[in-house]
Amino acid sequence: MTTQNNIYILETKPNFKKASNTPTSTYSQDLREKVAAYLAQGPSQRQASKTFNIHKNTINRWNTKYAKEGKHEARKRLGLASKVDQAKFE
Repeated sequence: MTTQNNIYILETKPNFKKASNTPTSTYSQDLREKVAAYLAQGPSQRQASKTFNIHKNTINRWNTKYAKEGKHEARKRLGLASKVDQAKFE
């Protein structure tokens, strides 16, 4: 932490990117596995949240899902079908 004109500036945390640039995109599989490996070493979910700059509820959901299903994969995202015919671009 540094001070500048009596304003405290916190050191920046690592900024892990989501899988794509959309606001509702999922976190990458690689990041999920890194968090799981970190938790396996013994730190708390709260400490993992601070280390990876991810909300503690997200890490709790991943950990609970892994305990139940044995995997860290993101769930399939359902939504409208694409209006673009991908066969035309191949």
